[in-house]
Amino acid sequence: MYTLMVLAAVVLLVGEFCISKYYQKNYGVTLCAGLTYTFLNAVLTAVLFWAISGFGVFFSLFSLLLAAGMGLCNLCYALLGFRIMAHGQMALYTLFLMTGGMTLPYLYGLFFLNEPFSLLRTVGLLLIVVAVVLSSGAKTGAVPKVVLTLCLGVFVCNGMVSIFSKVHQIDTTHAAVTSAQFVCLTALCRACFSGVALLFCRGKGAPSPAVSYSTAKAAPTRRPPAPRLLLAGFSACLGGVSYLLQLTGAQHLPATVLYPLITGGSIAFTTLAALWLFHEKPGKGLLVGVGLCILGTCCFL
Repeated sequence: MYTLMVLAAVVLLVGEFCISKYYQKNYGVTLCAGLTYTFLNAVLTAVLFWAISGFGVFFSLFSLLLAAGMGLCNLCYALLGFRIMAHGQMALYTLFLMTGGMTLPYLYGLFFLNEPFSLLRTVGLLLIVVAVVLSSGAKTGAVPKVVLTLCLGVFVCNGMVSIFSKVHQIDTTHAAVTSAQFVCLTALCRACFSGVALLFCRGKGAPSPAVSYSTAKAAPTRRPPAPRLLLAGFSACLGGVSYLLQLTGAQHLPATVLYPLITGGSIAFTTLAALWLFHEKPGKGLLVGVGLCILGTCCFL
């Protein structure tokens, strides 16, 4: 039952990725467009989790500092993701995003938390590294080096997000807030960062329609009837429900089962969703990379 709950969370998470891709295809991939989407999503996520927390007043300096670091990394990988999905493919972005979110916390636990060494998980980690290397050579458009640099940035940023989250979860010394309150604080920090950045880039040109680098003569996509606020709100709801399902699953499933399911499932379902909804046909290198990554995550089970 709880495994199915986690798989449902993965499907909702993939839906959130699809909304982001849909937004950038119709509203553009400029910095202003990305910041607008990120700001709206963060504000609505904060309101959602504040409601889940009972609209109470809460504060913890320890939680706030971690939330600030997590919110900044969230903002960075969200903006990088906009550029990656414009130049490359949604599956490529998800591959680097999810593998970073699982690999760096594993290494952090191994070297800094004295967690036990596992040969099978180390083999899985090596398979994930090979998957990332193979995927970086996939056909991603006219500027593959730029895409690779952005993907590595996403890998590190989401890895740091997972480390911040892990540190907050295992802390027993400081007066930390609850998980839902921590998500609210993180979203508030992300809203502040993106809001300030949006003020500086405002007036430098309206977001332009997304440009396809794989088809130079492709016509720009028309702006959809769905407003930005609706898309950001839908994205926040999908992400919020997904996170709550993951929290419920985490209470009943070991982490060695939970995170591989989320990582491998997200990569596999995103590849299928990108092919079905956006007609993105992954190259051989990307397909092999996705397969190796799923195999590698299974080694963590």
